[in-house]
Amino acid sequence: MKGYGHSLGKCFVGKDFQIVVLLGGLAMPKSQVDPIALKQKLSSMSALDCVVGVCFQGVMDKPGWKDIFKFKYFINADLSKVSLFELGE
Repeated sequence: MKGYGHSLGKCFVGKDFQIVVLLGGLAMPKSQVDPIALKQKLSSMSALDCVVGVCFQGVMDKPGWKDIFKFKYFINADLSKVSLFELGE
């Protein structure tokens, strides 16, 4: 859909996005995404005033990501406790 976002591998027409959400997969070593290059690319589409980070197990909790993007909101899910419930009929 024109003007509604950016996805890996394909850029849709649009600019001046008010909110940018970065998912933790970008920071995983196997993705080989350079946060500086990513910020440069995103700067052409947004002022980056509101960047939201969403990750699991602290994968984006690194200076290379937190210092470069200055997240306004940051969600870090941790699987330290898993509960199993048996539900009755």
